[in-house]
Amino acid sequence: CPDSLPPTPVCHGPLGEEKSPGDVWISNCHQCTCTEKQAVDCKPKECPSPPTCKDGEKLMKFKSNDSCCEIGHCEPRTCLFNNTDYA
Repeated sequence: CPDSLPPTPVCHGPLGEEKSPGDVWISNCHQCTCTEKQAVDCKPKECPSPPTCKDGEKLMKFKSNDSCCEIGHCEPRTCLFNNTDYA
């Protein structure tokens, strides 16, 4: 009888878990893919560009839930005077 073939090698994720070719996961702000050659290919996760704010607006930035990207949005620029917001 021929010897049984060893199991096909697979990729390993950040916690050592087995991944199959075509699997995609996020690790350390990188998007990783298990290739057909059982290699792990990681690229930095792309973050959206912040919007361009109009006059009278200010850019507000905050970290997204996965904390890899900063997300920005425009808010009206205001001044607080005597507990009243003014444009």
